[in-house]
Amino acid sequence: MHDVMNSIMTGQTTDAQIGAFLVGLSMKGETIEEITASAKVMRSLATPVEISNSDYLVDTCGTGGDGLGLFNISTASAF
Repeated sequence: MHDVMNSIMTGQTTDAQIGAFLVGLSMKGETIEEITASAKVMRSLATPVEISNSDYLVDTCGTGGDGLGLFNISTASAF
């Protein structure tokens, strides 16, 4: 999983390869170990952000929807 995610995150795979991988993974069912390995690779490649004053920092990140078609306030609050 580490090598696959590293290839995906560093642009060494095509969209078709990524799609096939994700469909196969979804059909098989993701394991905790696979999710953990994926998260570790993504974190290792993330761009660090330095914040000099976090007193007024607010995180409005959501998960992309609730599946119920409700209004997503976290997205609107960004504007």
